[in-house]
Amino acid sequence: MAEVYKDGFNIYKCLNKVKKQMKSSKDFPPQAIIWTCENYLRTKPTVRNHYPWFVRVFRASSERFFAEQNVKEGQKHKKEPVAQVVKDIMKGMG
Repeated sequence: MAEVYKDGFNIYKCLNKVKKQMKSSKDFPPQAIIWTCENYLRTKPTVRNHYPWFVRVFRASSERFFAEQNVKEGQKHKKEPVAQVVKDIMKGMG
């Protein structure tokens, strides 16, 4: 984040604007912010409107983060013995 800020893009201001727009009291996932910053540094020469670009890419990065979290959580639950019982019940219903 510091590198992006030093590069002339006030990422802190953008994060606060996005937080207000989303009316969220939760902190953003750090990994999503890191992915967005890395993407910004790679594509900076082609970015014309920084704020709309940031919002679009940050939302996509957040979705990616939460999707990966859901997959990890699902994999963890599949290994639990309760998952097998539910699976057996579902087989019996169908």
